[in-house]
This record gives sequence, structure tokens and C-alpha cells, in this order.
Amino acid sequence: MQLKRLKTVNKDFEARHNETLKILSLLSKEAERLEEELVFLGGSAVQAILKNPKRLSIDLDVYYSGDAGKLVVVLEAESYKNTLRKSFDPGLFEFYTAKKGDVLVKMDFLKTRVPGRYTFKKELLEATTGKKFTAHIAKPEYLMAAKLSALAVGTIGRKEKSETLEIDIVKDVYDFNCLSDEFPDQNVQMAEVLHEIMTQQNKLRKTSYTMNDVYKSLEKNLRNLSYLGKKAFVGQGTLGNFMQHLYNGELSRSNLATAAMRILYHVKSIQRKESTTRGEKAAKEKIADRVYVSGCERELIEAGEDPLLLHELKIMAPKALIYLYYSKFLK
Repeated sequence: MQLKRLKTVNKDFEARHNETLKILSLLSKEAERLEEELVFLGGSAVQAILKNPKRLSIDLDVYYSGDAGKLVVVLEAESYKNTLRKSFDPGLFEFYTAKKGDVLVKMDFLKTRVPGRYTFKKELLEATTGKKFTAHIAKPEYLMAAKLSALAVGTIGRKEKSETLEIDIVKDVYDFNCLSDEFPDQNVQMAEVLHEIMTQQNKLRKTSYTMNDVYKSLEKNLRNLSYLGKKAFVGQGTLGNFMQHLYNGELSRSNLATAAMRILYHVKSIQRKESTTRGEKAAKEKIADRVYVSGCERELIEAGEDPLLLHELKIMAPKALIYLYYSKFLK
């Protein structure tokens, strides 16, 4: 994965991103030597499978079948200092930090296995050395389902009281949309993976959430992200911080609302086992048609949606309004 700089980005983030791939190469080779399974996950993996990476990802997320404590020892030969971090969910994750000089990389090891049918091998490039290495990476459908599971905050997803919740869900939303742009029509596979993830996490956490609980949580949280005014869930500081990760473009509050409503549309289509083609086409073609957008607003008001929210979306994010309309009236 080679990144071409398109704008000024946070130097610290860039250094951590580059070091992340170097660490992945070391861990991948050691896991192979130990005959254990290591699979690249998370935001870094999302960017690795895109044709053109969109953002820096500064943490390393992997599934590892062995003892993570014994695996990370290999980094010491390369002058990294490893530290075990406290995990908010020891049954599901094991957290470490690798530090070399001023660069610090967080390593999160997931304990639930990623089935082989959802992984593939890919050659990646270490930015720090220019060397290529091979890693096992989760397939698009798994990464997309994992992003949905993370957005099911309060159930199988992220913790509601997490200090980094705002920035984390912005990354989840952004990454899902990047994957959806490049890998459309993944709904059937996503539904299967999401159910598997729910089952695994319920077993590890000793919970009993259903798919209905997950979908309700997703809808609630995605709707919260669609507000643009005083009810906005994500602060401007968070958006500003996130944009330091981007290689091109920006993520405004209206962009975030549109991305969230697009995901809601996909979630609803998964539930109803329908294609997203019609809504995606309308969102692209009808965004400038004010009569059409106003018609969507009117029908949504009649269906009991918040008129204030709809008015904000019509003025600031009409594409989001169209996605919301199709999520409500899938046909």
C-alpha cells in the first residue's frame, strides 16, 4: 500500500501509519514461522485493500490465533519497546503498545477467529523500508460487517462511554463508505458475517443480543449522526482532528450526515434482502432536483420523521435526505 501525498497531513499520524505497516510485516512473518494465523483488520486493512487509500490509519488491528504476548516479543529485536495496555473487554481483545523513538503504535489483538472464507493474501509495501511483504487480510464483506458491528454502539459494538467514541465512529462511517464505493452489492455476504460476529461476541461477552437489537442500535446511532444543528452528535473539533488523517478532500458535518444515511439505507436493504441499486442511483441523479427532494421531505414528514431534521438535510445535505427516504420506503 503506497500512499501519494495529496495535501499536508499530520506528520505524527503519518509516521505512526508507516510504522504500523512495518510492525505488521514483522508480526506476519513471525506468525507464519510459529504456524499461527494472523489476519489484518481495522481501518489500516480497509485502506490496504482500496485501489487508492483515502486516509492514514495509525493503529494496528489483527486477529491472532496464538498468544499475542509471545508474538510481540519479535519486535524487540527491531528496537521496539512493548507495553501491555488495559483492555476494556479482556475476553475479546488484548491490547499492546509498540514504541520506537518518538513513534508509538497501538496494537489491538482480536481473539475471535476470522473464518478463512473471509480472508485473502495480499502483497503490501512497507513505507519505511520500501520492502514488500505478504499479509492475510480480511475481505471487503468482513471489513464492512465489522464496521457495522462497531457502529452498533451499546450492543455488540463500541462502548457508549468510550473517551474516543466520536472519532472512532467517524472513522467507522468513513471507512464503510470507502469500501461501499469500491465494493458494491455486498449485502448478502455482509448479513452473514454480521450474524457471525454477533454470535461470537455474545459468546465471549456472555451477552444475548439479537440481530434485531443490533439493527435497532445501528439505526439509532446512524440517525444521531445525521443531525447538523444543535443536536449534532460529533463536535467540530473531532471533525477537524479526523481531517488530519485524510490525503485528499474533507469531511464536513453535511458529508458525515450523508455518509451515515447512506449506511442506514444499506442496513435497511440488508434487513429486507433488497438491492441498494435504486437508492444509490437516485442519490446520484436526483440530488439537484429540488422538486424531487422536496417530495421526499414531504413523504417523510407524513411518515412521522422530524421536520426540523428533514429541513436541515434538505438545505445542507439533500443527498442524505434521499438516502433517508429510500431507507424508509425501500421498494
